[in-house]
Amino acid sequence: MLKGLDQVEWGKLESAYRSATDFPELLRNLLVSDPEVRKSALSNLMGSVTHQVTLYTSSAVVVPFLAQILRGENQADKADILFEVVELSEVVQESFSFFSGIAPAYAVIVVNVYNALSHHIETYCELLSHSDFRVRREASRILRHFIEFADYSVPFVRDQIVQENDIYVLRELVRTYGDVAQYFLKISPDVDYEDNRKLLLRFLTNENDAIVQAEAALAYTKLTNYQRFNPPYDPENLPDNLLTILLEASHHSMQHKDDESLHDTYRYNLASGANRRQRYISEIIKYGVGQINKLLAMSDVSPFDTHMILRTLLDLHFRRLDRTGLHSKYELFKVTEQPSDLDGIHYGYPERIKYWRPIQPGDSLNPNQKSALRTVLDNDRFWEYPTNLFSFFYGLPDDREELRKLVERL
Repeated sequence: MLKGLDQVEWGKLESAYRSATDFPELLRNLLVSDPEVRKSALSNLMGSVTHQVTLYTSSAVVVPFLAQILRGENQADKADILFEVVELSEVVQESFSFFSGIAPAYAVIVVNVYNALSHHIETYCELLSHSDFRVRREASRILRHFIEFADYSVPFVRDQIVQENDIYVLRELVRTYGDVAQYFLKISPDVDYEDNRKLLLRFLTNENDAIVQAEAALAYTKLTNYQRFNPPYDPENLPDNLLTILLEASHHSMQHKDDESLHDTYRYNLASGANRRQRYISEIIKYGVGQINKLLAMSDVSPFDTHMILRTLLDLHFRRLDRTGLHSKYELFKVTEQPSDLDGIHYGYPERIKYWRPIQPGDSLNPNQKSALRTVLDNDRFWEYPTNLFSFFYGLPDDREELRKLVERL
């Protein structure tokens, strides 16, 4: 266990507060019998490896030793350790969302951590069948961050889905399956799409858990949207209840009492209702503005909800999804650079950040963008909620009447 630990020059590596000279002791303390010592060691180690969404030169070097511990037969606190590894992976994914603008030296750190984490896909897949539901749950989460390895991970995810008996793990597995299976179809054109579709249909018709059902609907639409561009595809062959499930799921937070009890017993809580709803809404809108109107017509939709729904519509037409699944801006109009108040060294951000410039003669909107803006302009409830988002996110006027005149002109 911890093979190669003494061969690392820890004193030359940076962490959040100091050099990493105490890392060997902290890693060894993860293996002791005293649970309080293990808990303290894990907290101190991971608080130094990443802090405030920042990575360090020591971050990648620690990963192989954590993987060795995770592979240990009788290792205690495996769920807690894997949880921290998943959180480290989350930081990497967030860093990728502004990757094109970060300092080159920091970009190297991010890539090194990603490579270190991705090297242990086999370990994460094996942990999907672990006896502790918390370990299976975290293993499900981390595989979503490495869809490039879908050809390896999809069979493991499929096998575990059909035998999983814990509802919280099943929610994560179904969501992960939608992400990795979509990529799997892309890189493996000979894979049976129908077989993947049938697996998800099982959960669409299972009403025992609303979140599992909604995640299955979301996963199904991801596979279907991919098949649109890869015939044969039958656009009429959608389950009758698919959009209904997504519409209902997007309108309700579905934050059950047992979610909170899980949080009390284990530090990880389910994704917030707002984040979950945002994902459902994004998928609904891909089926057209008509679905947006159905969603807005549902009872008890507040101005805030209306704002979020229509913001999602605008994002889909004015912004794109990058490889991490996070939003980054289209270069619809040219941008100007302004000085940034952010600490460019500590966080790896550029010294200057981009802002949209005002609309100029010669600029234009495509038909989808015009349609989305008209939907927003025609909705009175949207404008009841204060907004200055158009100028910041899209380079458009914040005033409703000015925006209307501009849409008609462009």
